[in-house]
Amino acid sequence: MPYASNPSDDARIYYEVLGDGPAVLMHHGFSRSLLEWHPDYTGVLSSNFRLILIDARGHGRSSKSTDADAYVMPNRVADVCAVLDAAEATRAHYVGYSMGGQVGFGMARYARERLLSLTVGGMHPWPPEGAAADRSGFARSLAEGMPAHVARMEANLGAALPEPFRSELLANDAQALAAVAGAPRDTTLHEGLAGFDLPTLLYCGTKDGFIDGARRAAETLPNAELVELDGLDHLAAVMRADLAAPHLANFLRRNA
Repeated sequence: MPYASNPSDDARIYYEVLGDGPAVLMHHGFSRSLLEWHPDYTGVLSSNFRLILIDARGHGRSSKSTDADAYVMPNRVADVCAVLDAAEATRAHYVGYSMGGQVGFGMARYARERLLSLTVGGMHPWPPEGAAADRSGFARSLAEGMPAHVARMEANLGAALPEPFRSELLANDAQALAAVAGAPRDTTLHEGLAGFDLPTLLYCGTKDGFIDGARRAAETLPNAELVELDGLDHLAAVMRADLAAPHLANFLRRNA
């Protein structure tokens, strides 16, 4: 199985490659894995692009430290660069959703020379405010283990989580996820927007709490376009690949 090693701390990052064409690195969201992109996104994109799918540290088959400091943004950016090196891709189009989008803004901030374009879903680069900035309750829930955490999420929703999201969530290491959630925030990601003129696609559900920040980012970046997915919340916007994937494919084809 292919792994890349981050030279800064020796974390092992699992990745897969499929398809042929210009390189596209795809980074999933929090508590997911590279399976987030299978098969609905990969089915649309792999016929025209060489997809490099990554399991983020703390997720999937990658290293799972329980030290929150292991998940600082420079480490996450270095993980992506290590995977690009291992896959022999000097530069790549970057696609990330939610946490993966946050890392995308990290790439724009710290390693923009490795990018050909940037696609970010369900995220913006500004620090969260108010209740969104408090992750203590989330960490306490994870401390009780994944089954209890999932049960609490479903109780709050009043419905069962959809598959395959539910199964992917249960497969996680709760202690590692708690460390990811408790990592020190990089409050400077928005500074990476300055002078960033690569083609950028931002997409977000109109019922996602990140929509205002996504609109702000689209207005700030000189070469950005924004796709608003009407009526979709944060989870639905990535689960509805039938709505999102065609926008990604069109953007990537235009900028390949």
